[in-house]
Amino acid sequence: MKLTQALVDGLPLAPKGVKTAIITRDSVLRGFYVAANGGSKSYHIQADLRRGGRKVRTIRAKVGTVGQMTLRDARLAGAKLLARIKQGQELSAPGDGVTLAGAWQRYQEVGPGRVLADRTLPYYQRLLDDHLHPLMDRALRGIDPAEMQDLHLKISTTRGPAVANQAMKIFRAIYRFARRADRTLPETPTLAVHFNKETKCKTIVTDMLGWAAQVRAMANPHQRDLHIAVMLTGLRKTSACLARWSDYDFKTGVLHIPFPKGGATKAFDLPLGAGLQGILLDRWEHRESEFIFPGASGKRIFFRCLPNQVGAHAYRRTFATVATAAGISSGILSALLNHSKADDASAVTAGYISVLPIQARREATQKIEDAIMASVGAIPRVTEQR
Repeated sequence: MKLTQALVDGLPLAPKGVKTAIITRDSVLRGFYVAANGGSKSYHIQADLRRGGRKVRTIRAKVGTVGQMTLRDARLAGAKLLARIKQGQELSAPGDGVTLAGAWQRYQEVGPGRVLADRTLPYYQRLLDDHLHPLMDRALRGIDPAEMQDLHLKISTTRGPAVANQAMKIFRAIYRFARRADRTLPETPTLAVHFNKETKCKTIVTDMLGWAAQVRAMANPHQRDLHIAVMLTGLRKTSACLARWSDYDFKTGVLHIPFPKGGATKAFDLPLGAGLQGILLDRWEHRESEFIFPGASGKRIFFRCLPNQVGAHAYRRTFATVATAAGISSGILSALLNHSKADDASAVTAGYISVLPIQARREATQKIEDAIMASVGAIPRVTEQR
């Protein structure tokens, strides 16, 4: 359709509640179009960036706002941008403002990235490298909502709905952080993304005797004791794998978790039951590394699932299920699991319970351990398999 100023001025806005912009393309300048959302209309361009005869990515950029810029001026400006893309050039330039890569760097240096756990930052970096790399050198203000919609759909199709959501969330976090310093940036383009519905896994270990038999038969005593520790504490597997002797107090039987999920600000102390304390005492007498459960050459261990068994997080859910059956309050259980957000009103008290004398949590841990051990029988210690 040949766009005219009168036609552009008369284009209707998107109906209320419709997040996707209405696109009207121009037949005069290929790649030039007008997007109408619920509040305004704007001029845009779209073209494929090619290098060496191969498509690098599709570039979309806003040229200007209808009412603030005439169609003639927008078409001329759009033609220049399209020419740069045709020549294989990126559109981001110093005058365009901060790029996603620059915002990510600031996020790590002075933003929330400073207090994230050491393992969280590499995970975010992988998401950026694997899924958002075409945007890294782009100016934030030039990233179009429709572009984020397309990218989310692509990742959902190729890597799954959960990964797509995670990629959009880290982009949103970085963008919002950058917008605090530059209020001229528009709202995050992820507002146009319809996030995939994610269903939380509810799997637990149902055959406790079968699980115990497999644990007893494990040839690697470090893996065996790691499995036992995760089951008896409800710890996340990474926290258990990274547990060091320097974090354990033999006198009190308390294990300090310095960098749990959420980073150092979420650090907490976890009292252990008598059975697990006995296992750790045996391990101390035969220690081989700074890690309580060492891997090859004394380095950190990685949790290995048992054959035909569920993953480590199912142990955590099993721990919570046993705790509930044993009458442990939701508040104390939340403190033991170090949950950062409460799912119900009663669990809000976990933030207060965590600072009370540790004896309350110790008694709960022991009660849960007793219930688990009663269902599986005795589990051999290190010295019994050496």
